[in-house]
Amino acid sequence: MKFSTRSLSNSFRCPRPGRLVAILFGLASVTVGQEEPEDAAPPVEPDPTVDLVSGPPLDLDISRRSLTNFLTDPVALIPYQTPSGETQDLEEVFTIGSVKGRYAVFWDPVSCRVVGALDLVNPPEEEEKAPEDNERENQETDKEHERPSPYVLSAEGAFPFAGSLGAFGNPEYFGFRMINGKPQFLYTHGSLAIEERLWLDREGKELKQLFSVRDPQNDVLLTLPETWRARAEASAGTWDDNVLSVPKEDASEFVVTYRLTNTEPDTEPDN
Repeated sequence: MKFSTRSLSNSFRCPRPGRLVAILFGLASVTVGQEEPEDAAPPVEPDPTVDLVSGPPLDLDISRRSLTNFLTDPVALIPYQTPSGETQDLEEVFTIGSVKGRYAVFWDPVSCRVVGALDLVNPPEEEEKAPEDNERENQETDKEHERPSPYVLSAEGAFPFAGSLGAFGNPEYFGFRMINGKPQFLYTHGSLAIEERLWLDREGKELKQLFSVRDPQNDVLLTLPETWRARAEASAGTWDDNVLSVPKEDASEFVVTYRLTNTEPDTEPDN
């Protein structure tokens, strides 16, 4: 099987993160649909990634974009810095979202990781202020006006698998393919061969990552940014602060789920 590295849409450069909200899904993108069944095809096995409580994942819009680099963590920025110390933009980043969802997720082949998740409802544009608010700001010229970041997830620290035995150097992107309407990215990190599938679930309120580490010789360690830990749950392994240790026998398939909203997930009522 050949893995496609073809762009899914024309790239564009966004001068500010705020403009991304207005045009993110207005431009051409690829909506992933279901393939037509063949005549006399054998029964299709249920998709193991479908959450029986929340229903099937959203239909995804997937495109590749060039964005102004919105990362702020100095370690996460290292792969994008030139020898002269300048920070490069995010080029040909996979943008994953849905017309029915509130969030857009960005996966970058340079660092082989999710670099951010943007809240499209609360964009980084400056909101119009009431006259009394403007007057108050003028009286407090010595204080910097701060607004919450629209990025509910923003990459921090080294590569996620950097703490694992056998992970050395930088990750190397190999390609991607579509599995049941979800993008799966293939890359290596040292001796680790990794497949990472992404999709949005629970009406777009959750991001799910299905990792498959091929034939690991040791347990694998997945290190999340500390600010992501409170939003994350894992289907296998144990947590030590923000580090997930997954036994090698479970590393062939485990899912990490991130709550994108600032509210606790809905729970089923007790019978």
